[in-house]
Amino acid sequence: MSDSLEDLQAWMLRAVSHPDGLAAGVFDAGGLEGRVRGSRKLDPAERLHVYAYMYFARLRDVMKREYPTVAAVLGDDGFDDAVRGYLAACPSRHYSLNRLSDRFPDWLADSGVSQAPFLVDVARVERAMEEVVDHPVEDRIDGEALAAIPPSKWGELHLDVTGTLRPMVLDYRVGQAMTAVQKEQEPTVPGPRTTWLTVFRGGFTVWRQQVPKERFDVLAGLAAGRSLGDAVFEVASADGVDAAALMGNLGAWFEEWTRDRMFVGFRLG
Repeated sequence: MSDSLEDLQAWMLRAVSHPDGLAAGVFDAGGLEGRVRGSRKLDPAERLHVYAYMYFARLRDVMKREYPTVAAVLGDDGFDDAVRGYLAACPSRHYSLNRLSDRFPDWLADSGVSQAPFLVDVARVERAMEEVVDHPVEDRIDGEALAAIPPSKWGELHLDVTGTLRPMVLDYRVGQAMTAVQKEQEPTVPGPRTTWLTVFRGGFTVWRQQVPKERFDVLAGLAAGRSLGDAVFEVASADGVDAAALMGNLGAWFEEWTRDRMFVGFRLG
């Protein structure tokens, strides 16, 4: 064959990465003849199969580490099928494997796999936990910096929330299943129930935390750039909210947020 090196590389990638296996990949790429030589122990197809197997196995292992709960719910064969389907629809286009699966939750939503609605929520959380790991290190502020602000000024206080925060509204409570997988136990799939969850990184640890809706909404309002007064007023004015209970809980929430170094800066006005 008179293929250039670039053409040969493209041919090999097309052959070894085909979702239907090597034989289909070789046929689709234009055949094996003249492109791969045999060795003393392996014929051309067997030599190429080594790369075809390792290509998928490597990417599957990466995604299994990133989505352990999805993998546990689907089982080995089901997860393998899901990964092959995803890679066929959304092949890697980035040099870093950190970006390999960033479209996996969206793909799952339209995949038709078993337990897809629940698994989409799980995948969103597991993907968010991967993303915050790679977020740049930030200088965080502590409670002492905020304690110096006069109480009369707190209403106009704008707090800069860490870029590692991912506030998520989910259709399912995913925490129990994720914890079970962490403990190497069998996960169970719950029925649907709206859940408010935050994912964030504190130091070198990634946390996921299911929280009450009012707490979630106040923090999300701060993250959206609202002043503390506006964020609290918006939540307190919503239908069904006990404003007195909200104000009573606010101090404890802030104590926990500052302990977790949730804020990276603040300003007044």
